[in-house]
Amino acid sequence: MLWIYQRDGEDLRIITTFDYLTKEYVITMIGPHETTCERFKDAAAFKFRLEALETEFQSERWHRVGDPVILRDGWKVG
Repeated sequence: MLWIYQRDGEDLRIITTFDYLTKEYVITMIGPHETTCERFKDAAAFKFRLEALETEFQSERWHRVGDPVILRDGWKVG
């Protein structure tokens, strides 16, 4: 899935995927100044981190733009 946030004319993109080769959940953050990638072996840790990021973004005044976009080839099925 892809989430887009904005603040003061800058964009922050959060992409969540599942890596089939390593069996890991992946969060990629593409910000105005850097790109980071975090990997998680279990769904609970992945979900906890997403919730923490949402809280962090709110405190830093990032505002989500639109609905999340489902990435066709980027998620675990079944």
